[in-house]
Amino acid sequence: MRERKATMEARSDAFLALPGGIGTLEEVTEIMVGKHLRLLDKPLVLLDLEGFYQPLLALFEQMRAAQFVQTPFEKMFHLAPTLDAAFEYIDGY
Repeated sequence: MRERKATMEARSDAFLALPGGIGTLEEVTEIMVGKHLRLLDKPLVLLDLEGFYQPLLALFEQMRAAQFVQTPFEKMFHLAPTLDAAFEYIDGY
């Protein structure tokens, strides 16, 4: 699995996470860690259709309040309400 994800990271120009399950969450957080460690400098966009990612943002806020998150998570990804907004962000990155 790690080998597949390493290939994905190397070949990708950007990462776009649609609403999904535990695998999507794992991939999103892995990209976030790569950006935090400055191993990656590629856009990561969460497509927040119908507020899907709002509970995750609340969890990140809780982590920050508990001082478990040092780097502002807002700098690790962009939240886009529509696919057009997602591509607009990626194009301008």
